[in-house]
Amino acid sequence: MQLQDPEGLQEAEESPSITPKKIKIPEVCKVCTSVEAKYTCPRCALKTCSLECCLRHKKEAGCSGKRNLAAFVSRKDYDYFNFLSDYRLLEAVDRDNETREKQLSEVR
Repeated sequence: MQLQDPEGLQEAEESPSITPKKIKIPEVCKVCTSVEAKYTCPRCALKTCSLECCLRHKKEAGCSGKRNLAAFVSRKDYDYFNFLSDYRLLEAVDRDNETREKQLSEVR
């Protein structure tokens, strides 16, 4: 049985093709500041740890918690999720228009 050359192992460790993994540092809840955050507010991106902290954030900050559907998204950040969001917004506007047309025709 033949053992590997220690120099060969050292060369493999120093290889530039091996990239180190990025370590994710956990964020702390911005409301209670004592627990690791698990949730992100869709409206303002505030990090919270629980429903209680989320509700407290909404009450204290006056945040609706609903994502801004008309927010600007740059072309490089525009992805499939943004496309679907835009498409669903247009469908909702179309449905609302049809409902209003029916209501107007009933009044006349």
